[in-house]
Amino acid sequence: KLRLEWTLAGLAAQEDAPAFEAIVIGDVTEEGDAAVKELLTSLAKKLRLFYATLPFKQEEEAVYRPSAARNAGIETASGAQVVFLDQDCVPDNTCLAA
Repeated sequence: KLRLEWTLAGLAAQEDAPAFEAIVIGDVTEEGDAAVKELLTSLAKKLRLFYATLPFKQEEEAVYRPSAARNAGIETASGAQVVFLDQDCVPDNTCLAA
């Protein structure tokens, strides 16, 4: 089971939350990318999802990858507020409530 699945399940279970979109930025292998796409397809009816991948550059230091992913998420987002969650976070069912 992907850890990301738990994060997205937590978002799908939000109570009293305003409309929101979930943007997933992939930084994975082709095999992992396929698994993420399958997961997102299964949740598409529950969440407004967007998926993008980061180009892999071997010379790039791993420490910059989270920043690049967050920047890509901000560029994709259409809302006025942004909340960042990593794949190992399971949001409480009221974390997005107004």
